[in-house]
Amino acid sequence: MDAPADDTAEQIAALLEGLVRRQRRAGRGSLEALGVEVTQGQMRVLRILGHAGKPLRISELANQLGIVPRSATSVVDDLEEAGLVARKPDPDDRRATLVGLTSAGGQVLARIRRSRRDAMVAMVERLDADERADLLRLLARLAEGDGCADRPATAGNH
Repeated sequence: MDAPADDTAEQIAALLEGLVRRQRRAGRGSLEALGVEVTQGQMRVLRILGHAGKPLRISELANQLGIVPRSATSVVDDLEEAGLVARKPDPDDRRATLVGLTSAGGQVLARIRRSRRDAMVAMVERLDADERADLLRLLARLAEGDGCADRPATAGNH
């Protein structure tokens, strides 16, 4: 990669990081209003479970998080203690345990998503419709193949 491309990549990375920080702050503020503390790692677990729409085995959760099952178990332990997830036996395998969102976990996830969405709406409303479409198309292209669970299936989803 030549120097100008390196500079551009660094500028893009810095801008994206700033936007993500703004969204995270919005989500944290929403949780603070509820009196709930959730780490970024715990939030990732909630998002994966919410996206799955069904309970998952800890091994599957760990795989999607890119961590070892023992680490996933620790995160699930904390979320279970907070009442945001619940474990239940896997009906297909007595040795396995499934983890799913509780009603409270689903509410926390929905609230965070709303806060983050609202923060992003406030940012992108400065763009006209064509600029928003271009931004969405370009970000979708950059995200191709990254396995992001929260990304819409197509750039046309709104």
